[in-house]
Amino acid sequence: MKLIHGEDSGIHIFPATSVSTAVEIGPVWMPKADLPLHLYVENKKNGSFQTTCTIGEHSYV
Repeated sequence: MKLIHGEDSGIHIFPATSVSTAVEIGPVWMPKADLPLHLYVENKKNGSFQTTCTIGEHSYV
């Protein structure tokens, strides 16, 4: 992904991610090598998603 989108990109994860995918992301994601993870939650009041947290980009994980 870094080769195509560059170092300033990120991996965006929405609530539609399956449980098996969410469980697998933890052990395989490497904070020093992989792009930051942007996690979203659905905001039903305005019908959109908003970022809840970013892991890896200026964070201490």
